[in-house]
Amino acid sequence: MKRFLLYFGLLFLFFLFLLGFCTLNLTFFLNHPFFKEKLKNYLERNHQIKVEYHYVSVDLVKLHFKFQDFKLEHPRLFLALPKAKIDFDWSKLLRGSYFPEEVHLSSPTIKLSIPETPEEEEIKFDYKALLQKLAPIRFVVRDGNFSAEYKGKNFELKGLNLNLVDRKDQLLFDLKASANFFSQLSLKGYINYVSLFGEGSVEVKELNLKPALKLVDFDPGENKLNLQAQISVEKDRVYAGFSGDAPCLIRLEDGQRVICGYFEGVAILGKDGWEVEFPLLDFHNPRLKGELKVLATEKGIDLSAKADSLDFESLSPLLAKLLPRDVFKAISDYLKGGLFTELVFQARGKDWDEAFSLNSIELSSKVKDGKVEIPGLPLSFAGVEGKVSLEKAKLRFEGSGIVNENIQLKDSQVLVDLGSKEPRLEVKSQFSGLAENLKDLALRLSKDASSLEKYQVSGKVEGSIVLSGYPASLDVALSLFPKDVAVSIAPLKKPVRVSSGSIDYKNERLSFSGINLFFEDGRALDLKGLFEIKNKLLSLSISQVSLSKETLFTLLSLDEGIKQKLEPYAIDLDEVFLKDVTLSSLSLGSLDKEQALRLLSQSLSFSGRIKGLSLRFDLTNQTINLSSPELFISFKNGLLYLDESLVKVEDSEFSLFGSYALANPLLTLRGKGEVKESLYGKISSLVSLPQGVRLKLPAKVELQEFKLDKEKIAGDLSILGEGAKLSLQAQYGLTSKGLNLTSRFEGNSSDLSLSLYYNQSLKVRLKGELSALNTLLLFEGLPLSYGKISSDLSLNLEGRDFKALEGFKKDPLQAFHRLLSSGNLFPRPSSLHIKDLTLKEPLSLTATLSAEFENSTVSISFFRVKREGLDFNGSLAVKAKEESLWFDGKLFSETLDLAKFFPTEALNATKERQKTTEIELTVPVNANIAFSLHKVILPTNHTIESLNGTLSIVNGTTYALKLPEVNLCGLSFTAEAEKTNTFHYGYIELNLSQGDLLDLFSCLYPNEMPKVIFEGPFKAHGFFYFDGEKSLIEHSYGEVYATSHKGYMYRAPLLMRVLGFLSPIDLFRGKIPDLEKNLLPLDELSLALKASNSYLLVDEFFMSAQGFRLFSSGYANLKDKGLSLTFLVSPFKTVDVIIEHIPYLSRLLLGKERMLIYLPLEVVGTYDNPIIVPLHPASIGKGIFRFVFKFFGISEDFFQKKPELEGIKRKDVLERKLENPQGR
Repeated sequence: MKRFLLYFGLLFLFFLFLLGFCTLNLTFFLNHPFFKEKLKNYLERNHQIKVEYHYVSVDLVKLHFKFQDFKLEHPRLFLALPKAKIDFDWSKLLRGSYFPEEVHLSSPTIKLSIPETPEEEEIKFDYKALLQKLAPIRFVVRDGNFSAEYKGKNFELKGLNLNLVDRKDQLLFDLKASANFFSQLSLKGYINYVSLFGEGSVEVKELNLKPALKLVDFDPGENKLNLQAQISVEKDRVYAGFSGDAPCLIRLEDGQRVICGYFEGVAILGKDGWEVEFPLLDFHNPRLKGELKVLATEKGIDLSAKADSLDFESLSPLLAKLLPRDVFKAISDYLKGGLFTELVFQARGKDWDEAFSLNSIELSSKVKDGKVEIPGLPLSFAGVEGKVSLEKAKLRFEGSGIVNENIQLKDSQVLVDLGSKEPRLEVKSQFSGLAENLKDLALRLSKDASSLEKYQVSGKVEGSIVLSGYPASLDVALSLFPKDVAVSIAPLKKPVRVSSGSIDYKNERLSFSGINLFFEDGRALDLKGLFEIKNKLLSLSISQVSLSKETLFTLLSLDEGIKQKLEPYAIDLDEVFLKDVTLSSLSLGSLDKEQALRLLSQSLSFSGRIKGLSLRFDLTNQTINLSSPELFISFKNGLLYLDESLVKVEDSEFSLFGSYALANPLLTLRGKGEVKESLYGKISSLVSLPQGVRLKLPAKVELQEFKLDKEKIAGDLSILGEGAKLSLQAQYGLTSKGLNLTSRFEGNSSDLSLSLYYNQSLKVRLKGELSALNTLLLFEGLPLSYGKISSDLSLNLEGRDFKALEGFKKDPLQAFHRLLSSGNLFPRPSSLHIKDLTLKEPLSLTATLSAEFENSTVSISFFRVKREGLDFNGSLAVKAKEESLWFDGKLFSETLDLAKFFPTEALNATKERQKTTEIELTVPVNANIAFSLHKVILPTNHTIESLNGTLSIVNGTTYALKLPEVNLCGLSFTAEAEKTNTFHYGYIELNLSQGDLLDLFSCLYPNEMPKVIFEGPFKAHGFFYFDGEKSLIEHSYGEVYATSHKGYMYRAPLLMRVLGFLSPIDLFRGKIPDLEKNLLPLDELSLALKASNSYLLVDEFFMSAQGFRLFSSGYANLKDKGLSLTFLVSPFKTVDVIIEHIPYLSRLLLGKERMLIYLPLEVVGTYDNPIIVPLHPASIGKGIFRFVFKFFGISEDFFQKKPELEGIKRKDVLERKLENPQGR
């Protein structure tokens, strides 16, 4: 037992120790991240509370709790406490009260969301029991923010300072705060919440009543109120004595506020009703002094008020908030202002709506400076003086006043019945004053006076008016006598002044007479007329009219269509003067523009002038400016006449006259003038005239006639120069698209006419002579300096011929054939002759031509073209048959220097010629062209002497070229070539030629240094054949033989590398010269080449020089540049020479190589990068084999194969040469 007690005691002491350890370290645990995170997760998971805090301090001994940066979030509550302190009391805890004794919050933020609770679920809250449990407690808040949200509305307090003490069933409070609808609130006092007895004071500064008070349909506006009140509560009643003032929204210069009103009053609120009495109401703005008493009980409403004086206009904003909306509207719709005296107002009813209905209100007063408006009508009465009364919804007035500010009313009687749905009005009065208000009355009150709406009037008017009926349909009778009245006619900027006359309106007829109108910079005198409003029929006459630019354009802008048509022309002018203007019975009814224009043209007549006219025409990419200092016009019977007037177009002046018919639009113009630089430049750009060719300016122009109507444009124009004249007559059908043009150029030695007619077909006739010198009298920039053209040419193009012209760029040959083969191109024999026509730079050439045209034949009997480096002449005949074109011609030339015409192509000419060009003729062509060219310089600067030959084409499928004589670089050639659609071949034969090798290499490479250079006399002959189907060269064969004696070798890269193998051992000092420094003298040089397809066979290459002999044979592949050559070099030239002079033995021992002992070398690789292999076994074996044949006297021709001609189509061409091996 003792052991048990000992163990129990130790366990109890350990428990006490553990409890004390945890208690003393509770602050550590609460701030440790691990425990803090556990606590946060627990609260969020189980209670939907998010907690964040920086530091928590707990003193369980003193019962103090401190928080720093504490934040709590709940769907209905947000609490942020930068600093907080909560103190508990051991005595309250021992009594079972767990509420703190003191709570101190610094700068807290509290947001509360109050949910909506249905009435059936509402639970009565016993606040008394809660307050008794909390006591004693002290709650202190410093500089806090509190907001609460309920039913979507938010209430917020800022800068909250609260000291609340709950002790002995009493709450003592001291609250100061601010909000968005008041600047400061101070609430002090106490209340016993058990006996419901208390006292307190309230002071509110700058209280905005609009968000603070939201009573039934009462909007106090944005005005602010200062209020002081002493309140006492005794059981079921609340007594309040209050006073206040409402500052205006303006301030004096010294900053002091103006008090708009001051009030004192007493209010009693109980269960049986309420009563408010204002024994003193003294408002300065609005000015009101009187008394008011309101009693609201279960029996009803009783309101009575008296005022010594009342300004309705200043009081109406307040009445709008106090009175029911329909009552205030019924009064304010008519009454807009006035000073009322001896005002008595009384309203009674069972409720507020009945008390403030029109039938329950009684009002009587005298009025001065009253303002009245009639709803729906432009009737405003000012300066109203008389008696006014309202009883049983009828408003009466008797007195005088001013209508629309300027019309004085006398003996006026007004009755407005407000009881019906639409008020009925009766007005009788004499008037005198301004006409503007009278015009407004006529517009609003008359059924069909809408046509007057666009006119604004002002000025003095006398007359009488009678109105009766409902505002929407008043009967009106009006008589006006204007005295210097101004009428504003939209869109005129300034009004039109009516100096005198009479205007009467009755039975929808407006008549006027004896009226003189004066408007901005213009006038209209002695105007008479009649306007029938119902029929919209106008008749008038004016003796004289003067209009300025602004006035005219403003009137024209009334018609949007005319305005849009005139805007692009940017018309400007100084003045329009018209006289004897008459307009008879013009209907302004619902007519379309065409009908209105027709009636206007028939009814209108005048004459006059336009001063300072200017306008412009925007045509494509150019703007043409036109102006006239004074344009004389007249109008009658639908015709607008232009009398002779000076018109300036850009910088050019013309004298024009004509007419324009409106009904059937026809413009006619005639005149004359000069075309100068600016106008010509714009015309040139507009019609795309050649930039380099232009008229000599200034150019005199005579316009005999110009006509424009709906169907055609026609003109007759002449351009005159010094010694030359160009006449143009043209007519173009706008609907038929037909064109008829005739022009004629005349000069001292020229008379050329051109006629052109187009209508489904085109007919052209060019006849006469034209001298280049004469054209320079009228034109400048022509590339002609001398020569003459004479023509008698007729062309005819039918509809099908235009299709050929459309495809001319795409296929000119086919288009030419279609035109020529039709047989209708030249309806009669025609001719064209050009004599010594000299063109200037950049062509700079002289041409002569003589051509005849008939049916389907074009015959050029002679032509010649001459310029630097070019001089050729010849003839050509072209004939078109049904299916083909036939060409027959000759060409002769002494010198043809192509290098001067194609300098940039010189370097690429060779490469371009290697490309195969397909010749495709869409029309069969038969041609036979003979040419003889004495000297031709190619773009590569190669010179060909005596290039003669013929070119023939058969049916456009077979092309044959024969060159019996071609001399190039001292070599004489004969060549022929032929091409068909499926096959082509070429054969070039090098006739036996001789010359010097150095001249040959220099001629073949005129623009660069040759890679191989030899010097010495030579002889050469050979041939080359090639053919193919798709490519230029598919099969080929050729042979070339050349020999030379006693020459030199300048450059030979491959031979220099072969001989380089002899240099190291010097081959027994054979004295081989160094080609880098000295020339190599040659005793003998011979070459035999054969070409077969892509291979170049070196059958024999032999070179004999001082100290050695060299022999080579093999082949080169032209496709891949591959080499396979065998070189035999003999260092013992002396022995070879001795044996060579022994008959028979030399042939037996030396052979073709002419060497007895030699060094064999093999050259492989490519000829751009050759590789030399010495002592090749194959070369040694071949030498022994050849020696055996020679020893037995067998000729080498015994084992040589005949040339293989596999794949060659025209073997007959080669066999003739191979059967005659002369010189091979």
